[in-house]
Amino acid sequence: MKSKAAQSKAWKTVQIARHPDRPQFLDYVGEIFTEFDALHGDRLFGDDGAMVGGLARFEGRPVMVVGQHRGRSTREKLKHNFGMSNPEGYRKSQRLLDMAERFNLPVFTFIDTMGAYPGV
Repeated sequence: MKSKAAQSKAWKTVQIARHPDRPQFLDYVGEIFTEFDALHGDRLFGDDGAMVGGLARFEGRPVMVVGQHRGRSTREKLKHNFGMSNPEGYRKSQRLLDMAERFNLPVFTFIDTMGAYPGV
């Protein structure tokens, strides 16, 4: 059985992960990369606001950046579907990864998921 101290440390980790003011994907993009240009759509059905990705520069070199964004305000959370991706988001990320492979670009991924959208 885990000690109280270990349980307390684990719970603090959960609280930090759930903190509403912790950095999100677009916060990191703005701090780490320059010239970020978002790419949209899965080229089959539509665009998923939860999955964000595009071309950027890291230390002057072009790279592909892909990640999930949850949003902060109610409007932003609705725009990004609270960070829950739909099938078109997964297709968009696959499209961007394929593009990075085709152009021999390094890929930066940021995983911060609520899980897939549970609806139809």
